[in-house]
Amino acid sequence: GGFSELTLGGPSPERGGGRFAYVDLVSSSWWSVRLDAVWLGDEVCITRAGTASFSSFFSEVTGPKEQVTDFLAAWNATNRGGWWAIPCDQQGPPLRFRIQGRDYTLDKDDLIVRDGGECFLMIHGLDDNFWTLSLPFLRKFYT
Repeated sequence: GGFSELTLGGPSPERGGGRFAYVDLVSSSWWSVRLDAVWLGDEVCITRAGTASFSSFFSEVTGPKEQVTDFLAAWNATNRGGWWAIPCDQQGPPLRFRIQGRDYTLDKDDLIVRDGGECFLMIHGLDDNFWTLSLPFLRKFYT
């Protein structure tokens, strides 16, 4: 098994020296923050403003169905029983979130799970009007 650790009361200097970015919550019940924008790659803005919630419960990033559909189309992803598959060697645009003026980019390696010879994008569209930045986001930006 792997090694796990929980540190309460602040960051553990033994586990990294990264700086924390503090953002204001719009709702503490859902750990929600104001989302300035979401870009598909560097040029296509798919969300102008909105809300994002942080969750360690979901294994995939979720967002408004129409905007996630734009992302999946840019990747030419195919639906395989509710999961979105791409060839593992395929390249596509990253997903960039701007939260209170700071950019956070999820690249292909942040958003996929490999299963045999296929790769599955860990993103799903929902009938909600907000983004959930879950495990793929937390793994990259909060460890």
